[in-house]
Amino acid sequence: MRAQDLLKKTKAELIELYQEKDRKYNELLEQQAHIKRSYENELDRVCKQKNTMTKFYEMQHIENLSDMKALKDMLLPFSEENMTHREKSYLSRKFQNIINIKIKNKIDYLHRSIDFSDDDDLPF
Repeated sequence: MRAQDLLKKTKAELIELYQEKDRKYNELLEQQAHIKRSYENELDRVCKQKNTMTKFYEMQHIENLSDMKALKDMLLPFSEENMTHREKSYLSRKFQNIINIKIKNKIDYLHRSIDFSDDDDLPF
């Protein structure tokens, strides 16, 4: 009878130990799944941010190229030899005004396009 009691006690202890190990294993699996989801979410956020930045720099590059072409076209009349100094100075003032307006518009656009909504995690 005593051996059977000892056997039942050992069996109960082993079942309890197995259940504890199983519970701990399931907790670790849940933690692993949570870490994997967090990693995937962060990776998606970084990819989205990268795509936004890439698109922004591509647009800036296209705008810069078009601005350079427009400037080249604006300076083309200065290459003519038969223009008087007065005509050249008049065109120069006009072009400076146009360029200043373009610069002002571009700066205003950049100020308006800055979005600080993703900067909530900044330490300051």
